[in-house]
Amino acid sequence: MDNAVVVISNDNLELFKANSEKIYKDKEGKNSADLKANDLRGLGMNYMIAGMINLLDISLSNPAKKEGYRMKDGSDMYSEYVAELIISGNTVQIDMRTSKTHRYPDGIILPTQDPSAHSHPNGYIKEGVEETNDEWESFKDADHFGGSEGAPPSRVDQSNRSGKKTNIRDIVVSPTTIWLYNGNSSSNIAAPINFFLNEKNK
Repeated sequence: MDNAVVVISNDNLELFKANSEKIYKDKEGKNSADLKANDLRGLGMNYMIAGMINLLDISLSNPAKKEGYRMKDGSDMYSEYVAELIISGNTVQIDMRTSKTHRYPDGIILPTQDPSAHSHPNGYIKEGVEETNDEWESFKDADHFGGSEGAPPSRVDQSNRSGKKTNIRDIVVSPTTIWLYNGNSSSNIAAPINFFLNEKNK
């Protein structure tokens, strides 16, 4: 969807596929197809995108403190933000009223609620980042800051998240990817953020 990632459970998967096929075969016009597409939302959990983009925008407007990590060329790194989720029926939204910063470029997020959302505003950086080596601020090169290119949430994120206990997935938003995850690395969902930004700007 242009404003949500809809996660379909195995129980509804066959029905979703059958109804999806009808949309593409429909020759009645766009409005009819849109109505059918919206009906599909009822078969899954709808993770609304607007709040995710807002959380990332806030992060990208707040440079992080230099402790821990810094860019060698002096450019800014950005702070991670965390926020709670609002769950209403089959709709999940980020509660921007609860958003708060850790003010570090790679802090361990402790959610105020289980599950939650947080940003990885620096994303993957192949080179150019230094990390502190000791308390005297001797720095060394940090290889592959942010994990690796196209990487899912970190092992710490995945192992400590609530997805193991609830059917609501946790959310990580980076400049390139929205990740929905539930503690099982084989079921991570990655949605390219450009799709939604392009739709938003049409």
